[in-house]
Amino acid sequence: MRTSQFLLAISPAAVLSGVTPPVRPLLPPDNANLTLNGAIDWYPLNFNISDSQHKGWTQIDGSFWINAFIHGSNGHDYYIASHLMSYASDIEGSKPVYRASVLDLTDPTIFHKYDRIAPENTAFWTSDGDFRANFEDYGMETIDKNPLHGLRTYSSVENVEFDFDFYFTSPILLNAALGSYQVGGGLGWEWSVPRGRTEGSFRVNGKKVDIVPEKSFAWYDRQFGSLQDSFDWIMLHFEESEWLGISIMCAWKWEDRVDGPKMFATVRSSLNGRDSVVPINLTASTTNVWISPDTGLEYPQEWTIQLEDMELLVTSPRPDQVIEADEDTGFPSQFSGYVNVLATKAGCIPVRGFGAVDRMKIE
Repeated sequence: MRTSQFLLAISPAAVLSGVTPPVRPLLPPDNANLTLNGAIDWYPLNFNISDSQHKGWTQIDGSFWINAFIHGSNGHDYYIASHLMSYASDIEGSKPVYRASVLDLTDPTIFHKYDRIAPENTAFWTSDGDFRANFEDYGMETIDKNPLHGLRTYSSVENVEFDFDFYFTSPILLNAALGSYQVGGGLGWEWSVPRGRTEGSFRVNGKKVDIVPEKSFAWYDRQFGSLQDSFDWIMLHFEESEWLGISIMCAWKWEDRVDGPKMFATVRSSLNGRDSVVPINLTASTTNVWISPDTGLEYPQEWTIQLEDMELLVTSPRPDQVIEADEDTGFPSQFSGYVNVLATKAGCIPVRGFGAVDRMKIE
C-alpha cells in the first residue's frame, strides 16, 4: 500500500536539516481590471465563468484547486493546499480524488498530507447545480447561492485540519489570454483567482491558529474540458522590482499527444495590470532530483524558466511533496507543492517570489 490512503507525516531529520527559509517577499498590489463585474464582460470568451462554478447542461467536471499562502496568528507562514479532481483527462480508469496538505514555511520540517479516492457515485453538485463536494473528512463548496462569491474548504484529518473561506476578490487570470486552449485534440478551459481574500483557521499540534487575512491570500485554479496528461504547471508571485515588470505568472509545458510539445506562460504586468501570453523555455532538472523510497520514482526539485533575457530558478523547499496514488485510482504519481523562485537578469538585482508547482509524467 502506498501513502495515498492515509496521512503522511515525514520525519524532519530524514528530509531536511539546517534549513533557514527566507522571509516571504512583499508583493505589489494586483491592479488588473479583469474583475468579475468589470472589463471581463467585454472579452469574447467561449464560456461563462459562472457556469463553471454551477452545474447546468455543460460538462464542467475537472480540477478545483485552492493554493493558500497563509500567515498564522502564531507568527508562522504556511502553504495549505486543497484539491478536488473529478477526472484526469483521458486516463483510463481514473477515479475522483481529493487531497490536502499543510506545509509550515517558517519551519519546513513540519509537513503533513493525504489523498483519498472519492466514494463511488460521488457527485460534486447538488440537484440544483450548486457546487457541494462534501465527504466525511474533507469538503469544498460554494459559500452561498452566488457561484462567484467564494468557496469554503475544510479538512478534519489529523494534522491536516483547516476550515477557511476563500473569496473571489482578485481580478481573474484567463490562461492563454481567453481562458481556453487546444489540448489533446480537444478544447480545455482554465481560469484563476490569483489573490483572493482568505479567512478562517487551522490547527497546529491540536491548537487553533487563526488566519491573518491582511497577510494571507489564496490562488484558486479552475480547469475543465480536455486536460493535459504529462505536464509541468507552475504558478508564481513576484515581489516588486525595478526591472522584472511581472507580478503574476502561470507557466505551462506539456507533451500534447496530438499537436506536439507546448510551452507558454500567462503573465500579469506589475506596471499596468495587463495580461499577456509569452513564449518560454521551461525545463525540469534531471540532476537535482529526489528518489521516492516507496516507488523508486525520480522527482525534480528544480525548474528553470527562460523568458527573453531573464531566467527564473524555481526550487522546492521539501523534496517529498509528492502524490503517489494507489494503482487502482488510475492516477499517475506526481510532484505537487510549494516552491520558491529567484528571477535574475544580467546587471540587475535578483527578484524573489513564491508559488506552487504541479508535475505529472506518464511514461
